[in-house]
Amino acid sequence: TSNSFVGLGTTFDVWSGANVDMRLGTNNAEYIRISSAGLVGVGTSVPATTFDVAGLGATLGGLTNVTAQFSDTRSFAQHVGGKIVFSGQNGVSNTAYGAIGGFKENVTSGNPASYMALYTRGGGSLVERMRIASGGFVGIGNGVSNPRALLDFGTSAASQEILLYSDGSNNRIGFGVAPSVMQIFTIPGQALSFGTISTVDGTTFTEGMRF
Repeated sequence: TSNSFVGLGTTFDVWSGANVDMRLGTNNAEYIRISSAGLVGVGTSVPATTFDVAGLGATLGGLTNVTAQFSDTRSFAQHVGGKIVFSGQNGVSNTAYGAIGGFKENVTSGNPASYMALYTRGGGSLVERMRIASGGFVGIGNGVSNPRALLDFGTSAASQEILLYSDGSNNRIGFGVAPSVMQIFTIPGQALSFGTISTVDGTTFTEGMRF
């Protein structure tokens, strides 16, 4: 149509003035489509979201059927890797609300050991809240940067921070740490029971001690 063109001015434009999809392909096959609604599909002719990727994928890092890769092209170094940031409007501007990333864990060339990090935001910048280290150890809170066990809370277990039950008020059951004291707490009026689990059915609890 008269409103469709390929042109070069202050920008290079591939423009369609018609209410139709735009396709890009090679070797007689379509690989990218921009729908008339502005949805972008890679490997699909019917994108359902703003960016929709489909395909059999490839094998990367021993993981099969990988359909997307996000790479950091800086020189290798500890803590260098790819991040994905999740953003939205906060009423004033577009704001980064959370992120996830995978990073090199060490400074050794050729050593692929890595960690995954999860970020959230309080009142300031995005902050790492959880880390899964290369050995599978998980760090949460103040122990996040160097987890030393399958689950490591670092110094974050203080002030009754590990809850097994909470009803949203002050009824809590869980663990905590006070100065020089390990706390195991429950709701007033309830007992603390210690015992064993059956090795036969894996569920039957036999009480051995009660407070």
